[in-house]
Amino acid sequence: MLSLERLFISFSSTSILDIYLVFFLLLSILLYSHVDSDVKLLGGSVALGLATACKLTGILAIPSLMIPIIMRRKKSAWKQLLLGMLVAASVYCLSYARFFIVGRSIADFLELQWKMLMFQIGRRYRLPYPPGRLLLTLLTGIVGPETRYTIYADEISKKMTTATTHGLSMAPEFNPLTWPLSFSGAIISFHDAIKIRHMMLFQLCIFFFSFLTPFSIGQSFVWYLPPSLLFSICSQTFYGEYAKGQG
Repeated sequence: MLSLERLFISFSSTSILDIYLVFFLLLSILLYSHVDSDVKLLGGSVALGLATACKLTGILAIPSLMIPIIMRRKKSAWKQLLLGMLVAASVYCLSYARFFIVGRSIADFLELQWKMLMFQIGRRYRLPYPPGRLLLTLLTGIVGPETRYTIYADEISKKMTTATTHGLSMAPEFNPLTWPLSFSGAIISFHDAIKIRHMMLFQLCIFFFSFLTPFSIGQSFVWYLPPSLLFSICSQTFYGEYAKGQG
């Protein structure tokens, strides 16, 4: 499915941060799913910190990572969770080592984080399409109805021409088949994960929805979506292997 996905083909051939984010998120959830030692807890937390250092959207994985620890219902679970989050936050701060070395303070660091957050929120309100449009495109593979303006610049004549197109079109950013399949597959996997009480499958599904939801109900860019697609495919693959083993 990934070999047919335009987003991953495009991101894997360019140095875009989202592909590194996906790697560290995968590593983090793999280690957190088997937290049977302090080494794996530490490794998963470091991976989460590195994922967040790639992009702040990595924090959306926290609800999914918390589940296997909390569900153990042990007194030490909350201590493990607190320790893991502190390690992840420390790794994120260490990625700004040069920022502090040149003389910046903690107050400067916090101010920078706030400005980054406000910048991203502000950019979303300047997008040319309304909230919910991205989710509709994911489910149908169709873009529109909308009007697009394409500007062509002729370097020889120094003239610019504008072409206007109206109506519906197939989604150019991603494969219009893989997304609808992934969304419905994640829902089925989530239902069966509760039914068979399988923690890792449940965790993968929670990650899919916790990452997809904020970018679907609000205005968002398409390049925020690869982690959601990847974890949906993981949940379907994992469930398929589990069902085959049970059969």
